[in-house]
Parts: sequence; C-alpha cells; structure tokens
Amino acid sequence: MRLFHLLLLAVYATTEAFEYTDKSQWDGAAGSSGELELEYGQTALLFPSPVLRTRLDEYLAPGESEDAVASDLSDAVLRAFANFKAGIPAGESEGPTEENDMFYSAQNEQNHRGDEDAWQRSAASRKVHAAFATASEAYLRSLGFRQLADGRELNITTEGLNVWASIHSACSRHHHHVHPESVASGVYYVDMPAGAGRFVLTDPRGRVAPFEGIRKLTPRTGDLIIFPPWLQHEVAPSCGMDPQTRRVSISFNLIWRKPEGYETHWGGLTADYGARGDIKAPKVGAGAAAGKDEI
Repeated sequence: MRLFHLLLLAVYATTEAFEYTDKSQWDGAAGSSGELELEYGQTALLFPSPVLRTRLDEYLAPGESEDAVASDLSDAVLRAFANFKAGIPAGESEGPTEENDMFYSAQNEQNHRGDEDAWQRSAASRKVHAAFATASEAYLRSLGFRQLADGRELNITTEGLNVWASIHSACSRHHHHVHPESVASGVYYVDMPAGAGRFVLTDPRGRVAPFEGIRKLTPRTGDLIIFPPWLQHEVAPSCGMDPQTRRVSISFNLIWRKPEGYETHWGGLTADYGARGDIKAPKVGAGAAAGKDEI
C-alpha cells in the first residue's frame, strides 16, 4: 500500500479535522472561477497547498532496489558535476551556491540539445523518471484530478517531465522561488548527509504579517516530496555537513503537454471536481497549530 503523507499547509491553524462532502466547497480550489456556495456557519477550505512526502521505492518498478538505483544515479550525477566544474573558467564562480546554479543552467542546455551523454540518459535516471511520472499521477489523482478539461483521462508519462540535479556543499543554498508553467513539482533526495540544508516552504499568502510563516522539513535519503509549483520554497544553507560530503537531490517539474490554447494551471486539468468523493482534511499537527516552523 502506498504511503501518503498529505499535508495541507498555510491554510488553517487548528487541530480539528473537517470533512467535506459537498463538491461546491472545492470549486475554485484548483484554479477554477466557479461560484462559491457557502452556507451560514459553514467553514470552507479554500486554496489548499497539498504537499506529499513519500519514498521513491514506493514508485519504482517491481524488483528494483532503491539503494542500487540511488547509488548508480549518485555516481552519474556527481561525475557530471565534476566534469562541469572542471570546465568553469577561473574566476567565473564565486562558490558552491553559484556553481550549483550554473550546473542547473548547463543541464537545461543539455536537455534542449538532447545530449546522449547527459546523466539524464543513464539507466538509473530512466528508472527514476518513470517513478516520478507514476508518483505525480498518484499525487494528482489523490487530489481528485482524474480527467482533463477536454475529457481525456489523466495519464502522466515521462515525456512531460523536466528533470535536473542539485549539488550542495559548504553552506551553499538555493533562495526561495517558484516553478511557473508547471502542473506539479517534486524533489527526490538521493543523499542527505547529516547537517544538509532543509527544505523550506513559505506561506503562499504572502510574506507580510500575519502570513509570513514558513515550514522547514528535514528530508531523509530516499524521500520524495511533491508539491504545487506555485508554492514558494528554498534550500537552506548546508553549513552543518562534513566538508567531504555532498547534498544530492533530483528535482522535476511536470510540464503539461496540452493542445495549443490551453492555459497551464490546475483548473485546466479537470472539469469534474465531483469525482473527488468524500474528502477529509487531515489534522494539522500541534506544531503547526502553535505556529512552530517544523514539519
């Protein structure tokens, strides 16, 4: 049985669980402009931020070992990063943070060129790509997205994925950002040494009080996090790591392949919110209710 930890963040701060069975409460939750029907005394959960924490091995093909896949993938990524660093002209990089940013740009260029020797073409990478596609579809289906607006059944494949690696060391970080023009985003943690930078999520309602809250998650090696691309996130500095270790992660965006003229937002995914059935919002932990920043 697949393990789903679905956290609805930055939406409400209470330990009570709410049950929603009226689909009208969900109209508009995914980009729709539908009218909100709200009865007196009724509480509606609007614009939730669903964040999934699971394990990659839940989505690998049967018989595949996550340890073996991760080892092969780590070797391929670190080798690609070392080759990239060796080609950086002296004085062009100011340190590990900029090196990681430059590596991201180089990977995008490789993807556009279709370089056959890129690490994304390795056997281990193909296995992980397939797992990302399977996990992304499960994530979207868990939220009620089962059908496209044109009536087609939801079917996620690796063709819709944009994938890249991040390497952090020596206090490097990645500042807060979002992923526009995507349907879902995710991160697989290939290697998270002790002291590696945490995954930080920002309240999407803004950075001004009382909505300036953040949540910090400490992923473990093998974790897979999937989240809305519009949710601001960042990688905290990895200052506590052993200098000889590296924080290695593989990120992806699901870029929806759609007919020309479709807008890229969640509301365009489905016209049938009624397929959600009975939906229960999980209890928020005591830490969130107390305003603490750990999840």
